[in-house]
Amino acid sequence: MRLTTVIFALAMVSIPVVASAQTVKVTHDVNLRRHNVKISAFEGVAPESIHFGLPVPGSVSMAGCGDGLWQHVYHPSRLLVGQDCIAVTGTIIDASSGHNSDGVRHEADGDTHGWIKVDPQFQGLINAGNTADENGNLVFEIVCHYKVTQVDAQPSCSGYHDTTTLPAVGAHVTITGTFVTEKNHGKWNEIHPVSSIMVQ
Repeated sequence: MRLTTVIFALAMVSIPVVASAQTVKVTHDVNLRRHNVKISAFEGVAPESIHFGLPVPGSVSMAGCGDGLWQHVYHPSRLLVGQDCIAVTGTIIDASSGHNSDGVRHEADGDTHGWIKVDPQFQGLINAGNTADENGNLVFEIVCHYKVTQVDAQPSCSGYHDTTTLPAVGAHVTITGTFVTEKNHGKWNEIHPVSSIMVQ
C-alpha cells in the first residue's frame, strides 16, 4: 500500500496521526469499522507523538495481532483497546516483589501480570495508573499461561495453554500485543494479550 493511499485513508476516517514529512510503515490494513489504524512500526515518529483512535471495549472478535488470542481473554470488555497490535521495547522488571522466580504475578484467571520498564521513546504509553499502582511500569499479560483457579475464567482458557518462555528479570525485550487500558483497578495501561516476547 502506497503512503499516499494510507494518508488518504486516514483523512477519510478522521484519525489524528502525526506524519508530517515522516515515513510511516504500515504492515496491516486500515480497519474502517473501528476507525483505527493497525501500525506495527514507525520510522522517524516518536511513539509519544502517535495518536491512537478512540478506545473501544475489547471483545472475543478483536483482531489483535491476528493470532486469535482475544478469544482467550477473560471478560474482554473490561479492557479498552487503544491499538490492535503494537511492539514495545524495554526491560523486564520483577512485578512479584521477589515472590516468584519468573518475576511475574500468577493471576487466578491464568494470566501473567508482568512489568516492563519501557524504553524512553515509549514513555508516553505510561499513564497515571501505571505510575501510582505499577511503579511506573507498563503491565504485560500473557493469557492462559498458568493454571486457572478462578471458576468464571476457566471457559476462556478451555483447550488452550500458553507455553511462552518468560525472559529473566533484567532482560531487554520487545513485547508485541494489543495496547489496552484496564477499566477496573487503577485504570493502568497494558499489553494484553501479549502475542510475543523476544529478547533483544
